[in-house]
Amino acid sequence: MLNAGELTIRPLPSPGVDPDSNAAVFTEFPNGESTTSYGETRIWVPAGETKVQVTIGTGVANQAIAVKAGELLARDIVVGVGVAAVNAFYVEGMKVEDSNLFEEILEAKKDIQGKRKSLTYNYGPDHNFELPPGDYVLVSTVGGATLETPFSIVAGERTEVSAILGAGVVAITAPGTDKVEVFGAKADIQGNRKSFSYGFGGALQTTLTAGDYVVVASPAEGEPRETSISVVAGERLEVTVE
Repeated sequence: MLNAGELTIRPLPSPGVDPDSNAAVFTEFPNGESTTSYGETRIWVPAGETKVQVTIGTGVANQAIAVKAGELLARDIVVGVGVAAVNAFYVEGMKVEDSNLFEEILEAKKDIQGKRKSLTYNYGPDHNFELPPGDYVLVSTVGGATLETPFSIVAGERTEVSAILGAGVVAITAPGTDKVEVFGAKADIQGNRKSFSYGFGGALQTTLTAGDYVVVASPAEGEPRETSISVVAGERLEVTVE
């Protein structure tokens, strides 16, 4: 390539570590063209100023790099992220292995409407989220159990984030019914009970925070059948609604 130089970008999560092979490296050339690569990137660029953006997890770093014709230039770009190693537990020491576990990372600070911005998410156990330094909230949801866990990230460090749900598993069988739904035992001020989980086909297995609930099993015809249950954290409860 005439009037060009070779640019090598090494995307680093923090100073002194190896390049991150999953980092996205976006380069915009002086002529306006652009490309995206991953991990350590070696590329010929037109002489002039090339804009580089490196993304690792939710962390982003930008640099404008001037390259001369015939120059071989290498540049480390440090994004400055730490790792949140996330897991949820029914009780301490009893990890949730359910693939339906939903883990979401939110900003700790709320906006003027009282809402937090969602940054990233994943399903199942054993996830590592790469995040810039700061304060966050992990929202863990499995079945009808949800928990918010605040945590903080330091650049270049790994933080273990454990969500202790205080929950148990309920397996419900309701022969001859079409829908099984679990409500909170206590009604709100309007007399409505909160729905926590439901399933079809006369059966439901779900996770619920420890406490009291009402199971409502509804047949295609006829009156629904109700039964009260109590969920204990770290235990399995099997219920048949006759």
